[in-house]
Amino acid sequence: MAALRGAVFFAAMTLAYYSYAAWALGFGWNRLLPVWLLLSATTVAATAAGVWWATRRAGPLPGAAMALGAGIVLAGGQFLSLWWAPADGAPPLHPVQGAVDGVVALALVLGLPRHLPTRLWGAALLAPMTWVALRLFDTFGGLIG
Repeated sequence: MAALRGAVFFAAMTLAYYSYAAWALGFGWNRLLPVWLLLSATTVAATAAGVWWATRRAGPLPGAAMALGAGIVLAGGQFLSLWWAPADGAPPLHPVQGAVDGVVALALVLGLPRHLPTRLWGAALLAPMTWVALRLFDTFGGLIG
């Protein structure tokens, strides 16, 4: 059920976004709409099912699954610009969004899992799984960008 609900929500959100962009903002229809709808039926559904499974299990594999979900949030959002801002010397463009991304990632690894070992594994694997998510975005980003 989590996969179905996740896919339906993401598809509806995608349609609403592209409809608003086309009709209200006058951007026209984008060729990426079918790609995003396909992703909602496949990748989003698989991610939702994986997270649902991981929240109900204990151990390193569910912790890794939760950490990967949180890593996707951190790698795809504005959090890393907050992390690197002191080193770069440039202020982050969206600091509030970066903070929200961090809170969401922590909620995924520390709040959603039912078992303490899963939470601990998720927290321990968050940085490595964020790196994995960054590599996945680099590899597949050209398909949807």
